[in-house]
Amino acid sequence: MNQGKEETAATVEPSLRPKKSKKPIIISLAVIVLLGISATVYALFFSPSPKEAYFLAEKNTMEQTTEDFRNMFAINEDVNKKALEEPTDTSIDLSLKSISGLEAIDPSVAMFSQFFNQIKLNFSTKVDPTNNEGAVDLKVGLGSTEILRAEAYQSEEVTGLNVPLLYNKYLYMNNSDFGKVMKDIDPAYNGPEQMDNLIKLQLESLQNQEKLEEKGEEYGEFLFEQVKDENVTEEDGVKFEGESYKQLTLELSEKETKELIKAFIEKLEKDEETLDLIVDMSMGSNLSTMTMDKEDMKAEIKKGLDEAKKNLDKAEIPDGFKSVILVDSDNLIVKRDMTFKVGADNEIINMNISNHALRTDEVITDGKWEFNAYPEGGEKQEYVKVLLEMKGEKKGEDEMKRDITGTFAFAESGQVAGANLNATMTGKPEDMRTEFEISVENPVQQIPPVKGHFTRVVTDDLDNGLYAAKGEFGLEADPGLGSPISVVFDYESKTAFKDELNFPNVTEDGVNVAELNAQEKQELMSEIQTRIETMMMNGPQLPFK
Repeated sequence: MNQGKEETAATVEPSLRPKKSKKPIIISLAVIVLLGISATVYALFFSPSPKEAYFLAEKNTMEQTTEDFRNMFAINEDVNKKALEEPTDTSIDLSLKSISGLEAIDPSVAMFSQFFNQIKLNFSTKVDPTNNEGAVDLKVGLGSTEILRAEAYQSEEVTGLNVPLLYNKYLYMNNSDFGKVMKDIDPAYNGPEQMDNLIKLQLESLQNQEKLEEKGEEYGEFLFEQVKDENVTEEDGVKFEGESYKQLTLELSEKETKELIKAFIEKLEKDEETLDLIVDMSMGSNLSTMTMDKEDMKAEIKKGLDEAKKNLDKAEIPDGFKSVILVDSDNLIVKRDMTFKVGADNEIINMNISNHALRTDEVITDGKWEFNAYPEGGEKQEYVKVLLEMKGEKKGEDEMKRDITGTFAFAESGQVAGANLNATMTGKPEDMRTEFEISVENPVQQIPPVKGHFTRVVTDDLDNGLYAAKGEFGLEADPGLGSPISVVFDYESKTAFKDELNFPNVTEDGVNVAELNAQEKQELMSEIQTRIETMMMNGPQLPFK
C-alpha cells in the first residue's frame, strides 16, 4: 500500500483542471472506446499482417478477459439464457448477523443491538418470460414477525401495487391508462400515455446482450477497414520481464484519429438497430426511465452524437493516437501502453493508459492496470491517477490466492485526495473469501480506514433448475471513540426454474384506480391517511422482549 502511495506522489505528479470545454475529454474517451470495440473483430488466421495480428490479439484478449472474470467468480452465463426461456422464482434474503461497538457512540444505543440483530429483509421476484408477466415481493421482518410487506405485479395489460399495511387490496390500472392516472396526480404531466411493461423490457435487455455482441463484431470490422495497413507496424523479439514477444504498434495522426472518430459517429447515427438496442437496454436496466418515451431517448442520443461530431473539429489531438502492445504465442496481449493528448484552446491534457498481465498455467500471476491524466506543464499541481495491481498464485488444484492493491488519487492546486485499497481473495471460485481494507486520503479531514470481508459459496445445480449463492458481508471501522464499530450481514440468493408460477389476480381482487370517481378517490386516500396516522400515533408493534 505504501508503494502505491509513493508512486502516486513520486512518479506521476500530473495535473488536470481544464478551465474551458469538457468536450475534448469526452472525445478522448471515445478514442479508447473505439479501440476497445475493435477487440471484437473477426480473426484472420493465415499469416496475418501486422494490422490483422493487432486486431486478432485485441479480440482474443477480450474473450480471455471475459472468461477469466466468469471463472474467478463462478458465474454461469447459462442462467440468463435459461431465464429467457423458463419461468423463474428468485429470492434474496438479507439479515443482520451481528453488530457491536455502538456503545462507543452512545451507551444508550447499545440496548438496541438486540433489536437490530432481528431485522430481516426478503426480496423475491417471479418472472414468466413467455407471457411477459412478473411479480415483486418485499418483506421486512423482526425475528419471525412480519412488520412490512409490499407487492407489485405487472403483465402486458395491467400494473398493480399492494401495501397491506396501508390498504388491503391491490391498487391497479390498465397500462393504457397510465397517462390518464398521471394527469390526475399532476395536471402538468407530459410523459408517455402507455405504461411500459418493465418485465418485458428487462427480458429484452438480456436478449439484447447477445445482439449487442454481434453489433460489436460489425463495428469491429468497420474499424478494421478504416485503419490502414501502414498504421500498424511489427517488431519481433521485444523483451519484457525476461521473455521475448512480438510488438505491434498502432499509430494514427491527428487527422486520421479525427477521421476515424467522425466515421464511427456517422455510422452509429444512421444505425437505427443499434440505437434501438442501446435505448432498450437502458430502459430495461433503469427504472428512472419508465416515464421517458423511447423515441425521446433515442433523439437525445442522436443529439449528443451530433454535438460530438460538431465539436470534433475544435478539438486538438496534437500527437494523434498511439497504442503499443506485446503479444505472446497464443495471440494474447501481455502488455499495452496507450498514449494521446487531447484538448481545446491550447489547453492540452496528457492521457496515458498502461497495463500488463503475465500468466502461468492460465493464472494471472502479475497484473497491472494504470491510468494517468494531467494538463501539459502542470503535472505537479493537478492530476488524476488510477492504479490497480494483482498478484495471483495457485494454492492447490482448484484453490487460488490473489493479492490486490489499488490507488485512486486526485490532485487539485497541489492538494491530493484519494483512496487506497488492499484486498486478498482466497479459496475456490465457488467458495471464496475476500478480506479488504480501504483507506481515504483527505487533506482537510482525517477519515479512519474501513476493514471488511466478503464470503460467497455458490451452488450451481442448473441441470436441476437451481443456481444459488450465500455468504456474509462485514465492515469494521475505528472512529477513535474507544472501541471499533463492526457490523456483519448474512445473505442468500436463489434462482429456481419452475414449470409454472402463481400470480395474484389483481383485476378480480383489486381496485382499478383509473375508474374511480372523485368521491371514491377521496375515500381511498382518507382510508390510507387514517392508517398512516394510526401507525404514527401508536407506533409499530415490534416484538421486544
